[in-house]
Amino acid sequence: MLLFSSILNSSISLGGNLTMVDLPGITRVPVHGQPESIYDQIKDIIMEYIRPEESIILNVLSVTVDFTTCESIRMSQSLDKTGLRTLAVVTKADKSSEGLLEKVTADDVNIGLGYVCVRNRIGDESYEEARIEEERLFESHPMLSKIDKSIVGVPVLAQRLVQVQGMIISKTLPEIVKKINEKLTYNLSELDKLPVNLTCVADAMTAFMHIIGLSKESLRKILLRREFDEYPDEKNMHCTARFRNKRLYNSWKCVECQSHTQWWSESYFFEA
Repeated sequence: MLLFSSILNSSISLGGNLTMVDLPGITRVPVHGQPESIYDQIKDIIMEYIRPEESIILNVLSVTVDFTTCESIRMSQSLDKTGLRTLAVVTKADKSSEGLLEKVTADDVNIGLGYVCVRNRIGDESYEEARIEEERLFESHPMLSKIDKSIVGVPVLAQRLVQVQGMIISKTLPEIVKKINEKLTYNLSELDKLPVNLTCVADAMTAFMHIIGLSKESLRKILLRREFDEYPDEKNMHCTARFRNKRLYNSWKCVECQSHTQWWSESYFFEA
């Protein structure tokens, strides 16, 4: 599985700024000293990268595999339920052409953005030579020539990625800009709270006590008054506290007269 992030810059030559991440293949059986949890580790890596909404998920499928049993498709569908950022690339089209037309037109597994069939480079072929052979393959092959030309070839794949990139940017960029502006505003307000210049120890102590006072007030708001406006998106800061009263029974025995003295004591503690 490959992933393209449409926001970050990259040197990949696809006509736009895309960063390509080649994700590891799914391994179910540990080999050569791999940990028993190798499957879970790889799955976690893949899910972490394909989760962001601004990413394009590119499922790379060999023509010989059964698409309905492909786990990478299941993973991408679990996070991209609409399929609006998932595209499948069928490789090695020249190795097994039988049934490929039916696979990509029936779309039994519901790939949102559809398929693009490509021919891999062979041996020492240059990029240009490989593209010429690819074009000849899909033009002249008895079965592959029946596939619609809008879904075959590496140039078509590059163009599709750029189109999807533009769609994702138009959808996600306003929200990204909004979050950046909110963060900038917050940081500037925090900066304004700091003293402009500290010229002596007394100024430093005054500033320090002011910061301590602000921290205490923040704790009061969060723990006692249940006001979370300072941390609206940080759920780990959304908590409350209460005071609890604990009564303890105490006993003391006099060694000389063997009499007992009993009393109750009360203690208070802070519980978050």
